[in-house]
Amino acid sequence: MKTVMFAVVVVLVAVFSASCATATFSGPAMSAMYYVNLGKNAPAGLQMEIEEYISMADYYWNPYNERSDVYALNNADGEEGNIAFPRTRELIDEALAFYATGNSGGFYPHIRPLVELWNINALAADWEPPSQDDIDMARNKTGIELGAVGKGAACDDVLEIIKNAGLSNALVDMGGTVGCLGVKKENTKWKVGLHRPERGKSGMFGTLELADACVSTSGQYQRYKEHEGAFYGHILDPETGWPVDNGLLSVSVVGPSATVCDMLSTGLFVAGLEEGMRQLTDSWPEYEGVFVDDERRVYLTDGLKDIFTLNHETYEIA
Repeated sequence: MKTVMFAVVVVLVAVFSASCATATFSGPAMSAMYYVNLGKNAPAGLQMEIEEYISMADYYWNPYNERSDVYALNNADGEEGNIAFPRTRELIDEALAFYATGNSGGFYPHIRPLVELWNINALAADWEPPSQDDIDMARNKTGIELGAVGKGAACDDVLEIIKNAGLSNALVDMGGTVGCLGVKKENTKWKVGLHRPERGKSGMFGTLELADACVSTSGQYQRYKEHEGAFYGHILDPETGWPVDNGLLSVSVVGPSATVCDMLSTGLFVAGLEEGMRQLTDSWPEYEGVFVDDERRVYLTDGLKDIFTLNHETYEIA
């Protein structure tokens, strides 16, 4: 009975989608789920082109895949690893250039040894935090880590594929990094919800209305470990080697480039509320931010105050 019911639902959804002539699709990539809305009149073959690109990015940027570009670079024994996907070198150069600005908060593209040491994504039930000695050793090593930039780069690249196909309205969600092309429909911007950044909570605390803009959110509420009553998030401070614990729940950055939004949201989360907002407003005039602290107070930069809506009663605008 369950199989028959499921089949009926699938058919009904397919018929409804066809009648609306709106192409939407989703799938797993980069430890998350992506979602693409191409609007109406998407050309034949575009979905396949996008899916193939995302699959390649996911494959070649995965540090756990022994055939990936990132794995090859990090295990090259002092020699340049073989890069099979040309976009990989471009992305690494972008990440290094961003870090070199000196205004990237705590973004650090060489943090891979610390990520491997903490192993926050491990499924083992007996996980425990590493020793300070091991942390100090890992801080003195380097390795490429694209976890704070890969989704943003993939989002930008997919948006470029869509534009090259002749579409002017679309939405791409790479699992925390969203790119909006044009508007949803005439006189209606895309509405992008911001998840409540609390462990075990669902729903949105706010909504952004965006057109031709991207947004990326970083926080410790989805990927973390618990040990002896303490929580350890996946975003690490390269200065201390420990998970960030500075009173912030999340940082969302809005701007023209999903790649920059992705890097900035992580870097500013590490930097903290005051320093993060200062760096954002002083050094990145094309970008805006939403900072949420552990008292559920929401701090907005000036450019978002007319396009952000608070929609949860336990949050307040600071």
